Amino acid sequence: MYRLDLHTHSIISYDGGIGLSEYRQLLSDPNVVLAITDHNQISFALELHMELGNRVIIGEEILTQEGEVIGLFLNQLVQPKLPLSEAVSQIRKQGGLVYIPHPFEKTRKGLSQASLEKIAGEIDIMEVFNARSREPWLTRKTEKFALEHKIASASSSDAHSISGFGTAFSNISELPTSQNLANLLQGSQLVKKSASLGSLLAPFRNKIRKKLGL
Repeated sequence: MYRLDLHTHSIISYDGGIGLSEYRQLLSDPNVVLAITDHNQISFALELHMELGNRVIIGEEILTQEGEVIGLFLNQLVQPKLPLSEAVSQIRKQGGLVYIPHPFEKTRKGLSQASLEKIAGEIDIMEVFNARSREPWLTRKTEKFALEHKIASASSSDAHSISGFGTAFSNISELPTSQNLANLLQGSQLVKKSASLGSLLAPFRNKIRKKLGL
């Protein structure tokens, strides 16, 4: 059984704080699989994937004109600020999967109902639980959308520090690939635990440290 987290942020995200040694520490557990989904960047994920192999999924949290979408199993950067449909198309052209982080959220850059309806047929995975969500009441709405559109569901930490990892993840039975991940998630157990206060504040702390050059 693998513990899969599809949403984490390394030190190259403007608000991320998980470093190379910390990812190595997390992946010293052979049952851990994670995606590195930095904001509009994939260089760190590419580096760690080359070092540690297929238990590191190359992802990118892409800011589109309508909100954020994540591409998984990427090999090339998708530029930010594209129309949503174009970003989705570029993920698909690489053989990647379309993953929707924190949908419906207004306190973060979640896609709206209207935006999601436009691309529903292209969505592979919905993040039905985000450990750092400040709008937890949206979980049920997201689950309903995923069920109605026959979209696989996932639970993810959205960790911006190593302390945030392990709060929310999906248990899957096989090592995931772009071909089998959606099917594996259809029968998975989702672990849903909200992040600690320290983890919730990690993006703010990381931004301050970077501004101060610490």
